[in-house]
Order: sequence, then C-alpha cells, then structure tokens
Amino acid sequence: MTATTANSSKNSTLFLKGSILLFGISIFTGCAKLPTNTEYPTEKIATGPGSEDMVLDTLTDKSNPRMLVSCSARRKNDPYHGEIWAVDLKTDQAHILPRQGEPSGISFHPHGIDLVKRSDGSVRLYVINHQDSLERQIIMEYIVMPDHILFEALHENELLTSPNDVCYDPNGGFYWSNDASNRKNAFIEPIFGIKGGYVGHSDKTGYAKSKNKFAYTNGIGVYNHDIYISTVIQSKVFRFKNQDIQAKPEQIVKLVGGDNITFLPDGKLLVTAHLRQIKFLKHMKNSEVKSPSVVYLVDPTNKSKKVIYADNGHIISAASTAIWFNGYLYVSQVFDGFIIKAKTGTL
Repeated sequence: MTATTANSSKNSTLFLKGSILLFGISIFTGCAKLPTNTEYPTEKIATGPGSEDMVLDTLTDKSNPRMLVSCSARRKNDPYHGEIWAVDLKTDQAHILPRQGEPSGISFHPHGIDLVKRSDGSVRLYVINHQDSLERQIIMEYIVMPDHILFEALHENELLTSPNDVCYDPNGGFYWSNDASNRKNAFIEPIFGIKGGYVGHSDKTGYAKSKNKFAYTNGIGVYNHDIYISTVIQSKVFRFKNQDIQAKPEQIVKLVGGDNITFLPDGKLLVTAHLRQIKFLKHMKNSEVKSPSVVYLVDPTNKSKKVIYADNGHIISAASTAIWFNGYLYVSQVFDGFIIKAKTGTL
C-alpha cells in the first residue's frame, strides 16, 4: 500500500467513525428547541484555553472574591496548556495561579474542580487530572492560598476510570462522576446509549461506586446532603437523597445535554446544556463552528426548569459551567479561552 493510499484509507476510516458517532449521538440524545438568545450586557474575560469548569472562591479571602478556572487545551492541534486560572471579580483581571509541591512525573490536564473549607480551616481544591498517555486517571488535592495552590494529596483508584466532575462530601472525602466505563469508551458508549457511567465516592473508609449506572454522567454537586447529577445522553438531572448512592436516584427534570451543576443560595440549580451535540463535536474540531450555549435554572422542589441564559454560540460556544454572584452570571466553556460576565440582576 502506498503512503497516499494509506492516508486515504485512514481518512476514510476516521470519517466513517466520525459519521457513526454523530449519528449515534443525535439519535440517543434527542434534540430540544433552541431558546431565543437572551439580551444581557456581556463582557469577555480572557483565560487559558478550555475554561471547562470554575468555582467561586470567597473562602480564601472574603474581601477579595474570585473565580478559580480549570483550563486545559482540548483541541487536537492546540499548543499544550493546563493551568488553574484566578479571576479577580473586583477588577475582572485574570492570571495563572501557580501550583507548588507537586510530585515528579505528573502532567497537568485539569477537568472538573471543586472547592471546600475543611474543619481545620484550610481551603481545599479538588481537581480531576487526566493522564491519558499513561492510561491513568487521578484526582489532585491542593491547599488554596491567596497567591498559589499547594499540593496536598493525590487520589488514585481502579474506580477512577473516566472521571468528569468532582464535588466535596460534607462528611469528608469527595464524590465524582464517571462518564463512561473507561476513557477509551467515552466516545463509544454514547453512540449506543450504553449506561457505563456511575457516581463514585471516596473517604477514609475507601472507594465505592453507585449501584445504578448512567449514560454519560457529567455534572455533580451536593446541596443540603443530597447529590445531584446531570446526564448528557440520558438528558436528565437526578438526585440521590441523603447522599445514598446505593439507592435508586430520583429524576428531577428532563434536560437535554446537561453539563456542570452549581447552586444558588436557595438550593436551586444552574445547569449548562449542549442542545446540539453535532455542532458541539464540530466546534471541538473548529472554533469557527459555533455551538449553542444554554443555562437552565432548575428548581428541585417543584421539578421545573427555565432558561436564564441562551446564546446561539456567537458570544460563547459550548457553555460548560454557570455561576451567579452579585447580580452577574459567569459562564465558562469547554474549548475556547475566555469566560463571560453577563449582567442579569436577580434570577
């Protein structure tokens, strides 16, 4: 076989796999009507590429609130970048937050993150770190300081096969969402709607996973001792009452393409969503192809949802996390290098 023939065959195979993937995802995720664009005064705050997850940090210094943003270059041909960025919410200035004390041999490819203040007064940041080249998935734990983060612990277990998001356990330890049975299947299982994902838990007693499995478990968060998860392929938000991941979860709402979850002070959820998965995948390859962004406000009490932010992708594409603070909605995204700040007033 000549080189030209080999390349042609390889390209054809990749095209076929891509076509099958798009077809499978479009079948199993369904298609929700795109809401009308919301009209808020909006500005962009530059960060590193792939600002996929972020947390509001009012724990380190209440007088200087900031966002900590998990940034990782995710497009195939993008230069490597993996950092935690800090955004000063008074000035809207952003910078890389230096990391110190990490063990040798660790490369940094951050994904989901969460922040918690421990009983000893320390502020801890949990970071999912993909070590795909080593077929290794880990969760890094750092102590957060005003001007840097200090490595504290590395969490690794055979159940950490395809972690996506992480959240603290109020009783100690952490939960994470495993989006597929393993990282290699993270694109295969969605094609067929296979429920290979689950919720995992780690504390001083060891590691455990939920009895129920899900089709691409994604966002996860704890509020008032209940665990909430979103599922991209099942297009539902579930709740585990009393943090019991062995019980059957309760469906809260149907929500196509749900991504990360955050909470308002009253317990309502903000959930980002990808309503056009095919455009999402095209945007993954080409930033010029826009992917719609939607943020829902979910009320778990009456099991309702409503759109509070919508954009056809021309302001921000593939929104992944939304946080509301002091009258502004901050939204991050999966691939590009900025977050937005939209003046919404009350929600």
